[in-house]
Amino acid sequence: MVKVALVKGRDRYNTILRSLQLIEDEVKGNLRRFKRVIIKPNFVSTRNQLAATHVDHIRAILDFLRSSFDGKILIAESAAIGDTFSGYRNFGYLELCKEYDVELVDLEEEEFETIFLVNRKFVPLPVRVSKLLLSRENFVISAAKLKTHDEVVVTLSLKNILMGAVKKEDKSKVHQGVKAINYNLFLLAQRLHIELASIDGIIGMQGNGPVNGEPINSGVAIASTD
Repeated sequence: MVKVALVKGRDRYNTILRSLQLIEDEVKGNLRRFKRVIIKPNFVSTRNQLAATHVDHIRAILDFLRSSFDGKILIAESAAIGDTFSGYRNFGYLELCKEYDVELVDLEEEEFETIFLVNRKFVPLPVRVSKLLLSRENFVISAAKLKTHDEVVVTLSLKNILMGAVKKEDKSKVHQGVKAINYNLFLLAQRLHIELASIDGIIGMQGNGPVNGEPINSGVAIASTD
């Protein structure tokens, strides 16, 4: 049976690291099959930290991986609002390249594959999706925020990957009304995958998420391989 680790705390780095350590055996058993790790943060905004994955969340993941993985690690994102590398600069991600052997990637500069979703009338609609995240050869980690969402109730580990993989110009195509967007997420989930989910809920977002909500001291970190 797959475990879900849920740890309460106020210190972001240590609480997230502890949640990952509780499922260490499951992660290591799967990780040894891969040569490359992709960590996917969540930059819905490149300026509002509450709407973006904190750099200490990434540090906790990287330190967790250090003891069991010596392959290539990419941090890959396609910011919903703003330029991805502006987000990397604004949120302190450039320092990670000095502290760890990692590479920062803007998914917009990588290759895409066209797949079909639906419009609000459920007519097939082509969208471009990141080949990097589609590839089953990569160990994909979703480093997500605990946030409410104005159309799908909450945005957590899965939606971070599903929407983040879609080319920026095509992201609006996924939003086709409440019924169609949920079905589109279902369709995307048939093609995309997550090997490890890590959710930062130390300070979550409630209200008008995923960008303009209010902070709430949830004080929790969640991790699972499912």
